[in-house]
Amino acid sequence: MKIKDTGLKYVKGKPPRIKEGASLLPYLSPDYIRKGSQPDFYPNQTGIVLVEDGELILLWDGSNAGEFFKGKAGILSSTMVKLDQVDQIENEYLFYSLTLQEDQLKSKTAGSGIPHVDKEVFYNLEIYVPEKPEQSTIATILSTVDAAIEKTEQLIAKYERIKTGLMQDLLTRGIDEQGNIRSEETHAFKDSPLGRIPVGWEVERLGNLAAFISGKAWSTKLLTEHGLKIIRISNLHKPDFPYWRYDGAYTEDMIVNTGDILFSWAGVASSIDCVQYLGSPALLNQHIYNLKFDDDNIKVFTHRYIRWFLPELRKEIEGGAGQLHLTKGKIQGILVPMPTKKELSLINESIERITKLVDLEKKGLVKMKNKKTALMQDLLTGKVRVDNLLKENT
Repeated sequence: MKIKDTGLKYVKGKPPRIKEGASLLPYLSPDYIRKGSQPDFYPNQTGIVLVEDGELILLWDGSNAGEFFKGKAGILSSTMVKLDQVDQIENEYLFYSLTLQEDQLKSKTAGSGIPHVDKEVFYNLEIYVPEKPEQSTIATILSTVDAAIEKTEQLIAKYERIKTGLMQDLLTRGIDEQGNIRSEETHAFKDSPLGRIPVGWEVERLGNLAAFISGKAWSTKLLTEHGLKIIRISNLHKPDFPYWRYDGAYTEDMIVNTGDILFSWAGVASSIDCVQYLGSPALLNQHIYNLKFDDDNIKVFTHRYIRWFLPELRKEIEGGAGQLHLTKGKIQGILVPMPTKKELSLINESIERITKLVDLEKKGLVKMKNKKTALMQDLLTGKVRVDNLLKENT
């Protein structure tokens, strides 16, 4: 059934004119609905469109026009429309059916300036409309999966917060032989160029811990479809970015292998980064160093410490104009606290445990999202009838 045949109507939001007053309500921005970010508040007033919890909203204007939301109580944004209830379709079922059409709607937005939903495309969207009892069952199944996804996302966020705090403690205060995080109340500390560190730790320059192997400006005359791929700064942050390949002369020590630590030193501040390479053998361009360590425990600890330290380093160079870069001497001069070899192992093992826990939950999240996508494709198109699905799972 086409949307236009369901009798579905919508009303577009209007910006509030009165800025101050009593009975303040949140203004429904996409970020507020998606992520719960802090909204702007306006008083209830004539001319605005109010939304209740659970009402269906469509983002009509903007870069992500065509996205559907379950609304929150507040004032409808001028970039959104509120969809009316349709008698023959359960609201929750309608939401999932429309969400299934998002990609099609987004790909056909109109407007030469700010994109907006094409009204004709919207009303010609086709949705599968079974009897209401089946709609309710399908909506319940998908809502159950959504609840599991949300719970897992909350758990991942919790573990990520724990991991961040744990890493900061372990990388600066360490862990004793009983597995306790050190503190100055219970353990001996000393002054250092990095502040207070545990007795028994030393402070080392990065240049003393790793050998620096420079990348090259490879000749574009020899870039081909064959040979080794060339890693540029953009490849470090976008794994799917197309690679150049080189089949000219190079030596074995120029090759980057999986597990190597790469330090990009040019570009915008956010491009200054230290990452572990996980791809196939490759060559580096001239804006990236390959850091070679003799000891794996030192490599892992140092990489984690530098990653934790980098935001402060980026702040130091953000005020510069034009192309930003760090000199080799500046990078080699980065100070790293260095525990004993035995403690290095304990620290790395502790961080690895929480990392594996986060990764396990993330893998579970991907599976649940894939399951939801498959269920939506099957149940919301009539390809699989819900009674048959329930029989298969009993």
